Amino acid sequence: MALLISFIALVGFNFSVWTFVGLLRFYSEQTRYRFKKKSELNIHHARWWILRFYDLFGLEFNFRLTWSQAKEFWRYVGARIFNTGFSPDFLTADSRPPALTAGATLPPAMKNTPVTVEGLAAIIPAHNEEVTIAKTINSLKKVMPLANVYVGSDASTDNTVTIVKALGARVADIWPNKGKAGVLTHLLSHFDLLRRYQAVLIIDADSEVDGNFLENALPLFCDPRVAAVAAHVKSKWTDHWPPRAAMLYSAYRVRLYRIIQAVQRYGQTWKYTNVTAIIPGFSSIYRVSALKRIKIDAPGLIIEDYNMTFEVHHQKLGRVAYTPAAFSYSQDPLSFKDYYKQVKRWNLGFWQTVRRHGYWPGFFWLTIGLFMAEMALFSLFLLTLPLILITFIVNSFEPLVLPFTVPVVGLTTIRFWDFLIGFFLIDYAITAGVARYEKKPILLWYGLAFLFLRYIDAFLFLYTLPLAFYVKSDGRWVSPKRGNR
Repeated sequence: MALLISFIALVGFNFSVWTFVGLLRFYSEQTRYRFKKKSELNIHHARWWILRFYDLFGLEFNFRLTWSQAKEFWRYVGARIFNTGFSPDFLTADSRPPALTAGATLPPAMKNTPVTVEGLAAIIPAHNEEVTIAKTINSLKKVMPLANVYVGSDASTDNTVTIVKALGARVADIWPNKGKAGVLTHLLSHFDLLRRYQAVLIIDADSEVDGNFLENALPLFCDPRVAAVAAHVKSKWTDHWPPRAAMLYSAYRVRLYRIIQAVQRYGQTWKYTNVTAIIPGFSSIYRVSALKRIKIDAPGLIIEDYNMTFEVHHQKLGRVAYTPAAFSYSQDPLSFKDYYKQVKRWNLGFWQTVRRHGYWPGFFWLTIGLFMAEMALFSLFLLTLPLILITFIVNSFEPLVLPFTVPVVGLTTIRFWDFLIGFFLIDYAITAGVARYEKKPILLWYGLAFLFLRYIDAFLFLYTLPLAFYVKSDGRWVSPKRGNR
C-alpha cells in the first residue's frame, strides 16, 4: 500500500512517462557519435538490422549490444542524468555563420540561419529593480555586446533608469505602467529589434545568465525548426548555516527544479516530442520569425510566458529546445507572502492561458490535458492529507476502511504506517537524493518543511482554476522584496 500511495502522490503517470522519454533522449544524444558509423556495418551485423528498425521510425539510437554498454547506460541513469554538463553534439565551430556587426540591420537571408551572439538582442523589463538590475546587466556584458542590451523601465520610481544609463545599456523610460508584456512589446517596437536581430533574449531584471549560457544555447538554433530555447533555471544560492527562513523557498525550488527540469522537461523538449508547456519568462530566447507571430501582450492575462509558449505550439511556429547546460540564475521569494503571490500568479496565468487558447487537436494538447487531470487529482489528494491524519489520531491509529476498493490490487483499508511511509518518508527521501546530487546537505533541514509548501502549491493550483473565468488581469506588477544574494 505504501508504494501505491507513493506512486499516486509523488510520481504519477506524467512524470514516469517523461522520465523514461528523457532517459531515451539522453542515451541517444550522448552516444550518437561514440559508436561505429552505419556505413561501417553490413547486413550481416545484428546492429545493422536494429539501426534500420530505428531509422524506420525516425529515431537515431546507436546501441551497442554489449554488456559493458548496458552497464554504462545505468551509470548514466544513476550519475549523469543529474549532471548539468550536457552539451549539444550536433554543432561544430566551422558550422557557425560569419559574425554580424552588433545592432546592424539583418539581411533577409540571415533570418532563419543559426543565431550568432552579434545577432542576438537582450531585453529586460524592469520595475523598481535598483537592487538587482546591475547584476543582470553585468552578467550579460560577459557574454554579449553591451550595445545589444535594452532595458524597459516600467514607470520605475527608484534609481533603475540611472543605474542602467551609468552601466551603458540602452533604456526606455516608460510611462505610465504597462506591465511586463507591455514593456516587451514596447521594446521590440521602439528599438526595431525584430528587423535588426536574428533572435531576442528575454530576461528578468533579477536574473543572471551563466558565463557559458549563449555558448550552450545558441547552437540549438542550428536546427532551423527551433523557434525558441528555454533556459534551465537555477536558484541564486549562497552556502550558509544555520538554516534561514528567507532561504526556505530557494531550497524548495532547488529540489523542484532538479526534478522537473533535468528529468521531465528534458523529455518534453526532445525533437520527437516537443510538448513543453512553458518557456520560462525569466530567461528565454526566441527567434524573431516566431516573435513576429506571437501575441505577447494578449489582453486579460496576468503573465505572458505561458501564453507565448502556447502560441508557439498552437501556431506550429517550431520546436522548443532545451539543454540543462544553458542555464541562468533566478532570485526566489524571500518571504511566504511573496512566495504565495508568485505561485498564485503562475497558476492563474496557466489557467487563463488554457482558457484563452481552448482546445485544439494535437499531441501537445493531449499532454496538457493529462497534466491538468493528474495535477487536479493529486492536489485534491494532497489537500485531504490533514483530514486523513486527524482521522488516524481520532481512531487511535487503527487501519481506516476506504470508501471504495482500489482497482487491480483490491485494497480496502489503509494503515497509518502505509500513510507515513508512502508519503512523508518517501517525499523526504527524494529531498535527500537531491541534497546529495546538489551537494547541499542543508536541504535535509529545509526538507522538513517542504510538505507544507507542496500543500500550498496544491491549494493554489485548484484555487486559481475558477478565478481564470472571471478575473481579468492587466499584467502590471508590484516588485517583491529583493535581496543581495
